[in-house]
Amino acid sequence: MAVLPRDAAVLLKRRCAGVKSDGQPCHMAPLHNDPDGFAHDPERTAKAAEARRIGGLRRREESAIAVAYDLPGLDTVACTRRREPGNDERA
Repeated sequence: MAVLPRDAAVLLKRRCAGVKSDGQPCHMAPLHNDPDGFAHDPERTAKAAEARRIGGLRRREESAIAVAYDLPGLDTVACTRRREPGNDERA
């Protein structure tokens, strides 16, 4: 087991000084030389809001694609193999 220098152990325990909307402490790592993490840094409010917006769009897109391409019989890798015309052999 590797032994970390004393300074490294302190860095590993640092957490964002912000509080989440539910009142719980934020567990995000703080920015370098700053007590706040990315989501709670007042200078990065606009960037954090944009990151949340993009994350929400990506999540919605993934769920829409999953519903649109919900094809029966494609539950396993073996089922997804390309079938040759005239070859109905199941693996």
